[in-house]
Amino acid sequence: MKKILIFAIMLVLIGSMVALESEPSEVVGYVKYSCVIGSNLIALPMDAGYTTSATVGDDVTDADQMAYWNADSQGWISSGKNFLGNWLSPFTVDDGMALMARVTSDSDFFVAGAMYETEPTYSIVVGSNTIMVPLSKTELTTSALVGDDMVNVDQMTYWNSDSQGWISSGKNFLGNWLSPFSTDIAMPMMTRATEAFTWPAAPVENIKANKRNNTKR
Repeated sequence: MKKILIFAIMLVLIGSMVALESEPSEVVGYVKYSCVIGSNLIALPMDAGYTTSATVGDDVTDADQMAYWNADSQGWISSGKNFLGNWLSPFTVDDGMALMARVTSDSDFFVAGAMYETEPTYSIVVGSNTIMVPLSKTELTTSALVGDDMVNVDQMTYWNSDSQGWISSGKNFLGNWLSPFSTDIAMPMMTRATEAFTWPAAPVENIKANKRNNTKR
């Protein structure tokens, strides 16, 4: 499904996921991110067994750089591939993490696996943070709905890989969102927060905070 979003994202919904080879009792599925030459914002919505940026990068066709947003320093941290094809300074990745992948050819990146045992949450700090729209929040179909669900944010942004730039929707002084855009579950985004909080909110005993997205490495 071609969108004017970051990618052409195809997600098999939780209740009707396409089955891949697996144990009979295991429900699995996949998400496809269609990448173009240049930078592409992707995410890890399924448990595909990735542990480092190198393992992700090896599965992204013709990727030569992987990066994550460090909210503490408010900047990108990257790992590049050298002329021997080895990844330099790879970093740890976590459930639901958003990543910027630079590729040298158009390709599709499939994240295939089981659903995470515990849905990832994000430790949001004041300033810019990367997130992914959770698989459980199928009702969040616009950036305004995502922003209202997060509450303490005043800007929502997505990466447009075709123009290689960010497209933003901000909240005005009346609390209304200007120029909201369409969103999908599994869509990676950038949000600007005015307070620190955890999202999505969950009972303390169930929270599995995705601190790698927004805190120390």
